[in-house]
Amino acid sequence: MRETLSIDDITYRERSLVYPNPSSEFISVLNSDKAEKIEIYSLFGDLIKSVFISENQKVNIKDLNAGMYILKSDN
Repeated sequence: MRETLSIDDITYRERSLVYPNPSSEFISVLNSDKAEKIEIYSLFGDLIKSVFISENQKVNIKDLNAGMYILKSDN
């Protein structure tokens, strides 16, 4: 008899809103009322940029080359 893989405890996390997308100058991250660390990675997994932001603060991305990136937050 095969058993299925499952998760018993699911923790709800609020979703973040990142806008505008696409962008070439700045992005805004809207999700919480406290400071958080935002990391931007290349699709190869290289850390490109790391910033601390507070609510409604814009992140300057003018220095990034055109392309796709992965955004990670600590919240």
